[in-house]
Amino acid sequence: MMKRNIPIALSFALLTGAIAPTAFAQSQDVSAANEEAEQVQEKFLKLTGKFQSFEERTNGSVYSLIEKGEEIFAIVADERTVVVDNLGNPVELKEGMEFTAFVDAEKPMIMIYPPQYSPELIVVQTTEPGFVEVDEFDKEYTGKKLKLNLSEETVIENLSGTKLNAEDVAEANAAVFYTASTRSIPAQTAPSKVIVLSYDVEQGNNKSVDEIIEKDFYEVDGVKMIPLRLVAEQLGWKVESTGKGAVLSKDDTSITITRGTKTFVHNGKDSEFKAAPSLLEPIKTYVPVDFVDYLK
Repeated sequence: MMKRNIPIALSFALLTGAIAPTAFAQSQDVSAANEEAEQVQEKFLKLTGKFQSFEERTNGSVYSLIEKGEEIFAIVADERTVVVDNLGNPVELKEGMEFTAFVDAEKPMIMIYPPQYSPELIVVQTTEPGFVEVDEFDKEYTGKKLKLNLSEETVIENLSGTKLNAEDVAEANAAVFYTASTRSIPAQTAPSKVIVLSYDVEQGNNKSVDEIIEKDFYEVDGVKMIPLRLVAEQLGWKVESTGKGAVLSKDDTSITITRGTKTFVHNGKDSEFKAAPSLLEPIKTYVPVDFVDYLK
């Protein structure tokens, strides 16, 4: 008699929702937990949008408010932010650019609204065919999404612009620039460029300084201008923005420069540039190339 009543009781429970909602809720909780776990595992946050305007801050950074329907957030870029196009070429930030920003997920966030993100890397989209993917690679250059076939033609560098070797990609997070890939899982590609998402540099490597100068400079009145922070940090200097310029320090030496004026202060004494430091881009200060002599 008891056995005959079990199907009836079970049917009644299902009809009244005594069992199903609980099971469904538990299923939702597990699904949400799995989804949250996957999000936590991501080393870099990926943000997309279009730059509408820029506001220069007193510390030398630029602020841009991004509005995507109901989604609102801000991008704050400074001299350490690497800005390239989808082919990996350096570009200037401009209004109207569509971008993908990659932010270290472990970086502390300011608890304000709208949320502000300071990306390590900003990639702007061009009409040229090219893809960018951020992945974490093992010793075989295999990640969750891509397997890399690196060659001597692959340009490999870090966020400071220092040239690296293929071995530096192993067990690292990197942005990969490529135009084609296989349909395998993970997809295989021969990238044109790889940027290891690290600021670490090999101090005192003058060859790397020469390479930075060679690919990132412009001329004004016959004077070659080079990026201050990239070169100074490569040579072991600490660079702090003042909003109007920068203070460089190393051991017992201090140098203070101000954009727009030729005079700079070296250990309390005035010296003079051949040309005044200036902003070629909204977030990068350039100085005359002979300033390297003060840094060595």
